[in-house]
Amino acid sequence: MYSRGSSSAGSDNDVIRTAIVYQTLVGSHPELDIKPKSHRSGASSNYNAKNPEQLQKALDERKKARDIEHDWTQKQIQQLKEEQSRLAEEEARLRKAKERWGSPLGGISEPDISRDILQRRENSVKSGRSLVKSENEASVRRGSPSNDAVSSWQAPEFYMVRELLVQLTNEAVDEAEESSFQIQSDTLELLIKAAQQDRTANRHSLDREKAAILSTGNLLEEFIHEMIRGIAEEFINREQYIAWQKENIIIGSAETVADASRDSGDPAHDLVTGTYRQMMKERQVKRPGVWLHTQAFMASDSEIVGDMPALDPDTKLLDFMTLRPLHKRKATPALKIYQQKEVASWSQFTIESTTVALHKKVGGVSSASVSSNQQQLAVGTVKGDLLTYSLMQAAPQVVRYIRNEGAVPDPVVSLSWSLDGNRITSVNRSGSLQVWSTYPGGRSTADAKELDLTNIYTKSVPPQLSLLLSMDSHEEEFNFQAGPFAESGVQKETGIPTLTTFHPSTSLLATQNSIMVALQTGDILKCNAELSIAEENEESNETLQPKSLHLPMLSCSGDDLLGHDVPGELFRGHRSPLVCMGFVGNFDEMVTVDSWGNIFIWKYERSTVSHFGWFEPEKKFSLLLAEMAYEPVKGEEKVVYFSDESAAQLKKKKGREAAKIRQSWERKRTAAQSNVERMDYRDVFIEEVDSKANRVLTVTEPLSLEGSGTHFHGIVQEMSTKKLLKHFSQIYRVVKNHCTRLLDCQLNPDGTELIFCLLFPAFHPKEPHISFITVYLDAEIRVQSRRIDIRLYDKEYTRCLQEDVCSFAVSQVMDASKSSYLFVTLIGSLMIYSRNTGTLLVSTRETDTPLTAVGSVKGLPRINVWSRMKVAHCAGHIQVIFHVPQETTVMILHVIDRSSAKSRRLVHKAYQLWSGGPSEVPLEQTTQRSQYTLDRDGYRHPELYLRRLVLQLVDRAIEEVDGDFTREEIHRNMMADRVTAIGYLSDLQVEQG
Repeated sequence: MYSRGSSSAGSDNDVIRTAIVYQTLVGSHPELDIKPKSHRSGASSNYNAKNPEQLQKALDERKKARDIEHDWTQKQIQQLKEEQSRLAEEEARLRKAKERWGSPLGGISEPDISRDILQRRENSVKSGRSLVKSENEASVRRGSPSNDAVSSWQAPEFYMVRELLVQLTNEAVDEAEESSFQIQSDTLELLIKAAQQDRTANRHSLDREKAAILSTGNLLEEFIHEMIRGIAEEFINREQYIAWQKENIIIGSAETVADASRDSGDPAHDLVTGTYRQMMKERQVKRPGVWLHTQAFMASDSEIVGDMPALDPDTKLLDFMTLRPLHKRKATPALKIYQQKEVASWSQFTIESTTVALHKKVGGVSSASVSSNQQQLAVGTVKGDLLTYSLMQAAPQVVRYIRNEGAVPDPVVSLSWSLDGNRITSVNRSGSLQVWSTYPGGRSTADAKELDLTNIYTKSVPPQLSLLLSMDSHEEEFNFQAGPFAESGVQKETGIPTLTTFHPSTSLLATQNSIMVALQTGDILKCNAELSIAEENEESNETLQPKSLHLPMLSCSGDDLLGHDVPGELFRGHRSPLVCMGFVGNFDEMVTVDSWGNIFIWKYERSTVSHFGWFEPEKKFSLLLAEMAYEPVKGEEKVVYFSDESAAQLKKKKGREAAKIRQSWERKRTAAQSNVERMDYRDVFIEEVDSKANRVLTVTEPLSLEGSGTHFHGIVQEMSTKKLLKHFSQIYRVVKNHCTRLLDCQLNPDGTELIFCLLFPAFHPKEPHISFITVYLDAEIRVQSRRIDIRLYDKEYTRCLQEDVCSFAVSQVMDASKSSYLFVTLIGSLMIYSRNTGTLLVSTRETDTPLTAVGSVKGLPRINVWSRMKVAHCAGHIQVIFHVPQETTVMILHVIDRSSAKSRRLVHKAYQLWSGGPSEVPLEQTTQRSQYTLDRDGYRHPELYLRRLVLQLVDRAIEEVDGDFTREEIHRNMMADRVTAIGYLSDLQVEQG
């Protein structure tokens, strides 16, 4: 490296001196020793200058680190190329989409980074080569010196100087490598960052273009969907038209082949037409408004309460969620006047009691029924006997009877009268049904004596009832014995009757021969007993078999026969036992109610016969057995607008300051009172009276309700002065309070309304209560606004839930007030409510305060806790009949109208003022009281009315001969007629007395 005897000998000496000094310093201060480290490999470069192998190893490690860096660079370049390839493929797909959909796609800018990448790669390779060349040159210089070049005395200095030069060279090489690596790293980071930015920009551009493509695709899809829907509808219409034409051709051909003149009521016609149309009807009912491929997505939501199944799709839900009781509604001035006049009229009523005693052998009275003409009462006993009484007498007497000769008691659970009052059906607990005739049968002195029915004065006995038909469930006589129903086995269980009534089909003499029987399974049988019921004519001893002319048998089910070969028809729709069965208007469609609140209307026509052969309901309704209630929203606090509590605390202060504060609070009270008076509300929600504190809390219900919650305003006032003490609001939400028991359901006397008796539990602020809900049976079945609630205490609610301690009955419309009345017996108490106003008129319950003071109410006999109730209308007054299985007596309360004619007129005028017109109830369907007067009154006695007509005819005949009467003569004749009529009335009263 340095040749001996060169011109630079002086400088060599300086270098040697410097090396000696450096060697000395390193020996004394090791921390000054320079040990260069590779920034890549991390291995120490403190090698021994006297060991060439160690130097070569360090150089190899640096080469290896450089190769690793080179490989990393190559991988980054390869990833960039792959990303460029993916971007090119995405651009190609977008161009293809543009050509297909015609979407305005913008050009994709592709950064030309490949050239830059290749250029940087070449620079990196060149730098690597330069570094390798430098290291090779250094390695050559670091070779061992020859013997000729260095003398033995020069060896220490040579190695010291070489060590110093190697260190300086390593530092230079490391700095060069670090700068080169830093340049390469910065270049690669910039290159990667630029590529990522370009990729992000391209990705955003691709997203925008994809959104444009998707929007275009959605528009095209909607257009195609509408076009396909139109084509599908057109196709369906064409298919329906073809099917309709095919139906007409097939049915027409079948009818032509069978008999071109066959009537539509013929079974052959019904075999084809009825079956096909019923199948079409059922398909339409199951999927209303559904077509083709969308029908799989149709679903019906229904609420299942308890064990109640989901409603059918064709069932309409009736609810009374928003219905308020009559006594809680705002009363109009006309309603207040009507209520006052009604209360004044009922204050003149009297109640008298009569007791009908039965022999103790009957065991008690299990059922009772009043005839349609309201003149007879049928009583079924626990033993199984049946007796009928006449209600026309003050003390009812037995008219007909039949004794159960069996040794085992068989209580009568259901009784029903025919419309003419000549036939009775009875159902026993054992599952037997009998049809009785009131025409006199035989007389049995032994049976009459057994029941103690012998007249003590005349020693005569009443005639017995005549048995027309008897069917027993133990013999499976309520199951089909022959015919299609028997062959197909439509009845899976033995039919056990629970309710019965006469079908309104009548013969020429108004005789009803068909009986409707409700079974325990929910099915209904129509027993056409025209041929089975035989009555012996006493005069000719000929068997009468009258044929029904009104609603005759349709013969839709072929030759389906029940026990005793009675032709039967099946009505199927209910899936739970029936609680009520009757006919709309007592002579029209059949209406049935089951224990789940389902109301079915049945029409006896061929159109309602299913293709299975049984009748199906024409209309289906379900009464939602729940009422609307409110509960506070959790987490919401009361908002107080005014409170007198702070003012009460300030009253303790004295002096002028206290007077000013009190005046300020009074002004605030006046303003708050004004706001409360202007506040509109729908109804009173809570009304609590605190007599000790002399305060009344009233919470009002707002006009409109929201699902999430609504502000209810609360007002606290003094009872005596109505002074405002507090005004606040709280948020409530709507919830359902479900009925816990359907106590009873009945038809009103004229068959136009269904009255439900429902038991509800407590739900703050309402106590447990019984609600009477009315469903009007018209062309449009709807819930009427006549809701009456009876508040219960906890013990009363428990007894009503577990025992049969509540019964009710509805009276006919009274002719004066034009209102029917609700009679309720609850745990031995009698209550009478007006169904027009909801007013409690009579109550024997200690906790009630009726508005009237009916005479002799406190002196009434004790009513049994388990009494059942019936109401009759006879002789111009109401008769309330009580019976109980545990007692052998029947108690009858006579509710007699003692009000004056003036009072009755005032009530009627008040009703017309309130209702805005005359009553819609026909006069013959009202309870009328005979009025003996010659005034222009529509309720005059028939004999007096006819007498007046005769006198008028006599006067007209006299006027035709002698001329018209003068005014004085007309007045004189009227006075004479009045005097004569008064005497005639006296004679009538004596005869009727």
